[in-house]
Amino acid sequence: ADEVGLGKTIEAGLVWTEMEARRQADRVLVVCPSSLVAKWRREMEDRFGFTLVELDNPGLQEMTERLETDRLPRRGAYICSIERLRTWEGLKRAAELGLNFDLSIVDEAHAFRNRGTKSFALGEMIQDCSEALVMLSATPVNLHNQDLYNLLSILVPGEFQDLRSLEHRISPNRVLNKLTSSLADPGVSNADRRAWLAESGLCIILWRRGLEGRGRDSGLPLRPSAPPAGRAGTRGGSGPGWDGGAG
Repeated sequence: ADEVGLGKTIEAGLVWTEMEARRQADRVLVVCPSSLVAKWRREMEDRFGFTLVELDNPGLQEMTERLETDRLPRRGAYICSIERLRTWEGLKRAAELGLNFDLSIVDEAHAFRNRGTKSFALGEMIQDCSEALVMLSATPVNLHNQDLYNLLSILVPGEFQDLRSLEHRISPNRVLNKLTSSLADPGVSNADRRAWLAESGLCIILWRRGLEGRGRDSGLPLRPSAPPAGRAGTRGGSGPGWDGGAG
């Protein structure tokens, strides 16, 4: 999220609710900073009816013992702080015993961004033990792409071979952000925007089904036409249009 307070916790609760409806959330783990444990328990209970059992040190020990004897309940919802889980001596043993969760939710996931740390190792372990993983953060990754790459290597292992492959994938974002920002600028013309796209090597294609009765998808280059009289710069609504005109 770009800012705090935009509903990350609610989004996670909706994901959990959907997976529960599909009977794919029998065992759930929430991991967050210790200062947020009470907040997560309260919001999941009040808003979604989910009761989270906090895993303190005795609770983690009991979980290990139940794993040892194959007595861990099939259904359960747990919450544990990053700080406690990161220093839990039984973490490796629990993973060896096959600890698994249908859904794991990690809040303030930027804590896992530094490779080679206990926090990063914890993130990898959570990923290995989870069928589904949600990572939440409102802390911007704006210094360099290495932090983003490290987080993505936990969230989607193997998606990016290395940092260079990630940077290649996200390289179009710069010109697309520039283009989007220019839509409200009357000093920028369509020719300027097309030049930016051409320089970046981007090709924008619009797909429209059943064009003129063909009954199949057709690729159309993005070529904005002049708006109808009386609706300058709009496409079915108000606000600045492609050419920057008022709605």
